[in-house]
Amino acid sequence: MEGSLLYRIVAWLNTASLWAIALALVVCLPAIFIRKIRPVSGMTLAFCTWVWGPTLWLWCVANILANWGVFWLIVGILLGGVGVIPVALFGFLFGGHWGDVASLLFQLALIWGGRYLAAKMMDQ
Repeated sequence: MEGSLLYRIVAWLNTASLWAIALALVVCLPAIFIRKIRPVSGMTLAFCTWVWGPTLWLWCVANILANWGVFWLIVGILLGGVGVIPVALFGFLFGGHWGDVASLLFQLALIWGGRYLAAKMMDQ
């Protein structure tokens, strides 16, 4: 299953997410000091969160498929699509994958914190 299309897409999105983090740091850190570029930096950060979100979602899908199976993936999708993330979180918790729990929670904080900060930056 390692060579499947899903895993290749997740690997590509992970690379794109790392580039988005670098872009967010390079563009958004100067915005703390330069007021005129804050709206543009906010839009850049908002764009980056739209890279991080699908990366997290597909990473959770891949982990559910690998560790829990199709049934739990369908349950997550039936929970409004975003239910895949809590199902993966519970899977990581019950499986004792503490590094994955921390990674998932960090990514959620990155996405929602980034969206909040982007909205604040675009308002200025």
